[in-house]
Amino acid sequence: MKRNRYPVIAVLLVLCLLSGASWLAAGTTGKIVGTVIDHSTNEPLVGANVLLVGTSMGSATDVNGNYMIINVPPGIYSVKVSMIGYNTLITEHVKLSIDMTTTINAKLESTVLETGEVVTIVAKRPLIQRDMTSSLSSVSADEIEDLPVQSMEDILELQAGVV
Repeated sequence: MKRNRYPVIAVLLVLCLLSGASWLAAGTTGKIVGTVIDHSTNEPLVGANVLLVGTSMGSATDVNGNYMIINVPPGIYSVKVSMIGYNTLITEHVKLSIDMTTTINAKLESTVLETGEVVTIVAKRPLIQRDMTSSLSSVSADEIEDLPVQSMEDILELQAGVV
C-alpha cells in the first residue's frame, strides 16, 4: 500500500515556519540594566523605582540593587531613578540601540522628604561597548542631517568597508 506523504510534509513545513517565526521578531529591541546604590554607604537600595520618562516602562531594584528593563524600542530616553527618602536622579540622553544592553548605574543621595530636589545627569556614550563582539558602524538621524548626502547609497559610501 502506498501512503500519501503530502500531509506529513505539510505538517513538517508548518512546524519549520512556526519555529522560524520567533527569530523573525528578534533584534528589534534593546535592554537597560544597572545597579542603584546609596551614595554615602555604597549599600544597594532595595525597591528603588527605575522608569523611562514618557513611557510606561520601568522596573524596581532587587535585593542586590540590580534592575533590568527589557524590550525597549531603540531611541533616546531619560531614565528616572527614585526612592522615598532619596533625591530623584534623572539621566538624560540615554541612547538605546537594537540588540544592545545599556548600563545605567545610579547613586542616590539621602534627603529629607520636604526638599524634592531632582538631580539631572547627561549620559555619555561609552568608548568601548563590552557586549559588542563584532565591528559596528551606526549613523543616527542627526548625523545624516549633517552629512552632505542625497540618497542611501551616499550614506553607505561614506562608511568604512562598504564598496
